[in-house]
Amino acid sequence: MIPRFIENSVYQRLTSLHKVVLLLGARQVGKTTLLGSLQARLLQAGKTVRYLNCDLEEERQAINTTSRTLLDRLVAGNDALFIDEIQRLENPGLTLKILIDLYPDLMILVTGSSSFELRSRTSEALTGRYIDFQLSPLSLAEALEKAGFNALRFSFAGNGKSGGKFEDCTITKELKDLKAIVDAAEEEGYHRICYIGHSMGAAVGVLSTAKDERIELLVSLAGMVHTKKFVEREFGDQKPGKGCMWDDKNCPLSQTFVDDMNKIDNVLAKTEKIEVPWLIVHGDADDVVPVEEGQEIYASAYEPKEIVILPGVDHVFSGDGLGQMTEAVISWLKGHSI
Repeated sequence: MIPRFIENSVYQRLTSLHKVVLLLGARQVGKTTLLGSLQARLLQAGKTVRYLNCDLEEERQAINTTSRTLLDRLVAGNDALFIDEIQRLENPGLTLKILIDLYPDLMILVTGSSSFELRSRTSEALTGRYIDFQLSPLSLAEALEKAGFNALRFSFAGNGKSGGKFEDCTITKELKDLKAIVDAAEEEGYHRICYIGHSMGAAVGVLSTAKDERIELLVSLAGMVHTKKFVEREFGDQKPGKGCMWDDKNCPLSQTFVDDMNKIDNVLAKTEKIEVPWLIVHGDADDVVPVEEGQEIYASAYEPKEIVILPGVDHVFSGDGLGQMTEAVISWLKGHSI
């Protein structure tokens, strides 16, 4: 198992603060695996843990109550309570408020897949009494560190925990963000830089590498090639300024974003300016950026180049896809002595 950067932080907050710890992230990014690792650490420390999986009806019903008697039975003899996929409950905020009010010394760790929805359904009831962590779907940086590489993981402005507004995000703006990152790396003494980008971030990598000689190696993960077609395919039924990407209220679809994607159209023309070693990794079950786009840009690229197609793997390399992608990238990097 690849160690997660946030595990120690989660463990520290869980064992030192009398607050609910929320672990948020998309499905199949490793939340349950991380719960298992944290549970093992608590057991090793002599603590007892009750684990509930709200995907299972019996366990969901066990916690979906306001009865003091039933809750007493549920937590009796336990130092910690882990609740997996808590967004399945009717009122997760009320449930957690009752638990922390009744059992202030109980360590409570919960996971949820719908980050925006779960925050909105818990924040008011738990004001000042919770801390949340976001588990990224891609933990490549953690694997790179373990393999001995210096890795800097970042989100573009307006994404993740970076500052800025999501509706201001465009590829053109992210080109400036990446330049700032490369500038900072160079100032710190790192002069051989490999950029690894996922999805739209991979398109940013193509455009940046075509004009920035400081990027000496390029890796595209499920890389977007046809930006205009992507917008038409994914958001053609949404109205910019009113609609949201994939119906996620946390990802408003802006006219600025649509205009920028349409203007770029595709990144194929920039491949003729890329002369550095280039690795392309794509899953053939990707329903966001079709695998054919990865194959198309590979055919357009100059040597040295390599493409790895992962059978049955989706856009975010979920499940076993994470390990396969990670192994491909690390093996390739070792071959280029970075």
